[in-house]
Amino acid sequence: MSLENSTHSSQNILITGAAGAIGQTIAPYLRQRGHQVRGLDRSPMPHMADTIQANLADAEAVQRAAQGMDVVLHLGAYRNNADFMDVLLEPNVVGLYNVCEAARLAGVKRLVLASTLQVVDGFDA
Repeated sequence: MSLENSTHSSQNILITGAAGAIGQTIAPYLRQRGHQVRGLDRSPMPHMADTIQANLADAEAVQRAAQGMDVVLHLGAYRNNADFMDVLLEPNVVGLYNVCEAARLAGVKRLVLASTLQVVDGFDA
C-alpha cells in the first residue's frame, strides 16, 4: 500500500518530528495528494493545522496523536551530539517505543520508521 497509489482516496497520517526539515517538507506533499496530516513535535509547527506539541517520551500525548491514524511516519528524534544516557535515551529509545506502542494500541495499519545510527551513538563533527 503506497501513500500515492492507495486504494483509499485519503489517509490520516501522523508525522512525528513534524517541525524538522523532513517533516516540514513531506507534510505539504502529503496534503497536496489529499491526505489528512497531523503533526507531533516538541517544537511549534506553524506550517500545520492539526498538531500536538509534546515530547515523544510523553506516552499519553503520543497515544492521543495516534488515535484515528491510518499511517504513522516516525521522523522524530533528538539528533544533536549528546550523552546517550542523559540526553538521547529518552527521546530516541523511549520515544520510539511510545510511537510503536501508540500505533499498536490505535490499530494503525502502517508504521514507517526513519532513523540513523546517530540517534543512539551521536556523531563526531
